[in-house]
Amino acid sequence: MFLLEDKTYLWLLVGIPVIVLLYALVVFWQKRTQRKFADKELLDKLSPNRSTGKQVMKIILLCLAISSFVIALVNPQFGTKLETVKREGVDVVFAVDVSKSMLAED
Repeated sequence: MFLLEDKTYLWLLVGIPVIVLLYALVVFWQKRTQRKFADKELLDKLSPNRSTGKQVMKIILLCLAISSFVIALVNPQFGTKLETVKREGVDVVFAVDVSKSMLAED
């Protein structure tokens, strides 16, 4: 049997495409602004270690983290069947005081 404890959190998964869309808009804005600032050869000289792969990896990891968080919030439960267990009995507790105050003489 498969059970989702709180299905309302699944709506948070809608945020992932929104984040990807916002990321694409920011990348488009950055590229356009960089083209206005200087040509490609000058940008390569100004920032030679620029990498789009790192940016893409960052957004992928962010989406995976959000989706994992949402799955944790939904709390999927796996099992074979639900069974109500009736317990009867008496609980016995033994308490032993082993502190230094027990060494004091009256």
